[in-house]
Amino acid sequence: MSLAMGLVKVSDHVAELEKRLKALEKLDAGVGNTKGNMTHETYEEGFNNLFWLQHSGSTKAKIPPRPIATISAMTFKGEDLIRKGLTSYFKDLDKKGKVNPEDALMPFLKGLYEYSYDIFGDNTFLKPNAEYTIKLKNGRDTPLIDSGSLRDAWGILIDGKGVN
Repeated sequence: MSLAMGLVKVSDHVAELEKRLKALEKLDAGVGNTKGNMTHETYEEGFNNLFWLQHSGSTKAKIPPRPIATISAMTFKGEDLIRKGLTSYFKDLDKKGKVNPEDALMPFLKGLYEYSYDIFGDNTFLKPNAEYTIKLKNGRDTPLIDSGSLRDAWGILIDGKGVN
């Protein structure tokens, strides 16, 4: 194939490439609190405020910072997952059918979700509970896990809505 033929073939698909890039750019996707500011059963200020309190901690309430999202973002190794999703999303540019940008990010998002979900209660990443808290939890030293509702509020978000 000559260079001219190759350039013509690539230029035939620039519009489709641009369309897919724009769709991907518009997508707001991540992992975090899927309950918004719904009321938590023991924290009436809601899930948003509870996640923020746990993220930043409180010296007054003697709560150490436990920033699940930050820890996950800094330690998760998901390059292969994002590469896999994007490769699939950008292949077959000559087939101008409906291609979902969510599908491009979903392998990475699922991996990040599973990884970050497992950080709840893990003393490798999170500062252990105080002795008083451990007694309240019947001897369990599981940071951020009491009833499980905070961890259950954690999930994949696409355009502000939980998808799992």
